[in-house]
Amino acid sequence: MEIPDVTIFAFLPPLIDGYGVSSGFEINLQDQAGGRADSLFSVGQRLISAL
Repeated sequence: MEIPDVTIFAFLPPLIDGYGVSSGFEINLQDQAGGRADSLFSVGQRLISAL
């Protein structure tokens, strides 16, 4: 079958399963309890360290 004006992209599998093929990943951390910003920052730093 011929498809005019088609663009094809080939992607390599991710180096680490679950992280995708981009140059990194993004985490959105939200404090739903209304705590302090420095506490949220501390939790985020611990989360990143655990990865």
